[in-house]
Amino acid sequence: MAKNLIRLGKYTVELKDGGEPEEFCDDMEKFVKVERLDDSSPKENEVDWTPDELVKAANNQFSLKPPDLIGTSEKLWMGAVYTVKLYFLRFKVLGKSPESLKKMVKAALHGLDESIELYEAWLFAEDFHKYSNGLIHFSKKDFQSRMKEVENFIVKFSQIDEEAGSRAAGKIMADVEKCEAKKGTIQLGKRRYGYDYIVH
Repeated sequence: MAKNLIRLGKYTVELKDGGEPEEFCDDMEKFVKVERLDDSSPKENEVDWTPDELVKAANNQFSLKPPDLIGTSEKLWMGAVYTVKLYFLRFKVLGKSPESLKKMVKAALHGLDESIELYEAWLFAEDFHKYSNGLIHFSKKDFQSRMKEVENFIVKFSQIDEEAGSRAAGKIMADVEKCEAKKGTIQLGKRRYGYDYIVH
């Protein structure tokens, strides 16, 4: 199937010239029903995914005989990404790339007692993203221990207090080279969230 296929009402279009599908869909949904049709829009989009639901799905896939390690990896990565995005959307800041999310994680963890452990857990989440794409491999024992670390990250990161989060968001917004003032909305699961800044 061609990449970036999108259904607009009764029409199917292909987004070209390096357009951002997520941004395009967000804009067009104000006027017409939009449905992503390419491989990046799996059936999971029909579920009201939350970080907790993604962790539950990851555990279900890991408990299969044999375990679905690719599916587990994908859900763990998505759970970590959703956790960071949802946390910073409280401050109207949206991370658009894995690199921007890593920067946001560093900023939020700065000065916290568990900063080293939680940042390492974020790196494990990145490893699961690579694992799901066949870029790296590790043993089932390592897989399971890293899985627990990512699950812990998903719980603990969302509990970082508002004051620390506000400081982190302010620091990120001050980086004019990486942070752009731009209002919009994004859909995560079945909910939409507003943002005033995008971190590239």
